[in-house]
Amino acid sequence: MAMQRRVHLRREGWYYLLVLLFVMSGAILRQVNLLQLLAGLMVGPLLLNWRVATVSIRRLRFRRTLPRRARAGDSVRVNLNVANERRTMAGWAIVLEDPIQRVGSHDSIDRSLGAVMVPRVNPGDQANASYRCELPRRGKYQFGPLHASTRFPLGLVEAIVRSSSVDELLVAPRLGLLSPQWRRLANDDQAGSQRTQNRQGVAEGELYGLREWRRGDSRRWIHWRTSAKLNELIVRQFEQQRNLDLAIVLDLWLPADPSAEQEDHLERVISFAATVVAERCRQGGGSFTVAIAGQQTQTFSAAASPMFRQDLFDRLAVVHGGSDELLPQALDSVFETASRGARLIVLSPREVDTEQLAQHALWDNDAHKLHAFGRTIWIDVSSPQSKAYFRFDEET
Repeated sequence: MAMQRRVHLRREGWYYLLVLLFVMSGAILRQVNLLQLLAGLMVGPLLLNWRVATVSIRRLRFRRTLPRRARAGDSVRVNLNVANERRTMAGWAIVLEDPIQRVGSHDSIDRSLGAVMVPRVNPGDQANASYRCELPRRGKYQFGPLHASTRFPLGLVEAIVRSSSVDELLVAPRLGLLSPQWRRLANDDQAGSQRTQNRQGVAEGELYGLREWRRGDSRRWIHWRTSAKLNELIVRQFEQQRNLDLAIVLDLWLPADPSAEQEDHLERVISFAATVVAERCRQGGGSFTVAIAGQQTQTFSAAASPMFRQDLFDRLAVVHGGSDELLPQALDSVFETASRGARLIVLSPREVDTEQLAQHALWDNDAHKLHAFGRTIWIDVSSPQSKAYFRFDEET
């Protein structure tokens, strides 16, 4: 780990030095012994501060520990460790400053500085400190390079060491709330197949009712109280839920020179999708397909699971909108990847002309894709009606 060190006078040190030069000039010009003695005494604290500050910052090692995951708007705790590798002399009043920058952004809202002071680090020992910061937007954040400084003991001289190590943290999109209306929309099966079925196999679901015993039933399912009343074996019947496959398409189109409102709508689409991902993967089961039409087309499909959720969160953290019209390609990819009975929903920051889109699409001679396109549900998040499906906590 490369270290860059620097020692300089603080503003107070320059004031002190000016007074010292004034006293020395008077002592030389006037030949006043007391002023010469005073000048000599004043040099001592300045040299002492320089020496102590310089030695205190030497042979210090720093380590930063970031949380494994974070979401936009969360308060993140960052832990810092300072190790003193010297055998003698403690490090005093070590101030740690940790610059935080969202990669690829130059907005002031995406820059901050974490700062904390370590009062003392004994020789051969370590000290821990932490600070909290709020990461307002999704994306990749860079922490560092770390600056450590001390002005101990007099505050006249400051010694600074700069560590070259940096760490990065992916910040997932902000999550909102899905309404019951969204759940009915996502779970409605237009294909007409039943969403639940009665099973007597090895997998148990929610209790459905009671029935007579049949060959192959487990003894664990016997309802002994009812069996005693009816004088015949009665077993519990379970209902096993069949998860409806779901596919969502993120239309991340943005004009070449987007307005702040258009960028907000784009971020709302991503937060909407991230909330759907979190809920679907928490429930588990069923096939889940996500297609992204941004600067490029990306399609991901797997069984809904916590691992798939984290992978999607990482990708949604760094995805960007684009001015190219890639929605047809994303839809075509979903039609080929998702199961035939999957529920297909498009989340868009704009009102899409579906008739025009169908005319320029890639599936005009494919009956299956045309049928799937006809069953697609479109949600325009720029419309107030979208709040019937998704909203943030502060929205009513």
